[in-house]
Parts: sequence; structure tokens; C-alpha cells
Amino acid sequence: MNHTERPCAAPGLTSYRYGHIMIGATSTQDALRNATGDKIMYPLTALINTASATGTTRFAAQRGIFFDSMADMIAKLNAEGLATQQNDGERVLVAHKVWMTRHGVATPVITTNL
Repeated sequence: MNHTERPCAAPGLTSYRYGHIMIGATSTQDALRNATGDKIMYPLTALINTASATGTTRFAAQRGIFFDSMADMIAKLNAEGLATQQNDGERVLVAHKVWMTRHGVATPVITTNL
């Protein structure tokens, strides 16, 4: 995402170039959100999608994500827009894709035996 000094955007907005697209936005984050159709990949979302897509266990600590408690983990998941269900204090089902322990270990849900 490149900022440009050319005043192509409406008054009050800044012009950004994303590939061949010119976007008028209030910030770089806003321009990226507009360019990608609001599909910005957040750290926990990326971790969960990777674990689910590859069928492998992933670890939040390897991405520099740490939790103080299960409540802290759920709060961070919810802040990224991820739904949580079936919290037993040790693990929680996240977005119907992975089981995540309170230590940040994401194990994909195996659907072949359902």
C-alpha cells in the first residue's frame, strides 16, 4: 500500500495506491480494508484458518500470541470476530473449525468421523 501526494481523493481523505487501484481513505488500515473487501487477516484468525485448512496443530506462542487465562483467550478471539462455543475451562471450540486450549494450542476439528 503506497501513499501518494497527488490529491486524487475527495476532500478530507488521503489517496492510496493498492496495485492499480487508487483509494481515498482516512488511514492506511482503512485503505487496505477497502481494497481487500474487509478481509484483513488478523493473527488468531490466520492461525485458526491455517490449522483448519492444513489439518495440523498450530501454536499461538510460535506467532507471539500469549494468553493470561481462558477468559483472556476468549476475549481476544471475540475481538477478532471469532465465535466460541463449548468452553470447559481447558479448551474451547472456535468458529466450528478448531479446538483451542487455554495454552493456545489449536487442533483442527476432524469431520471425517461425523
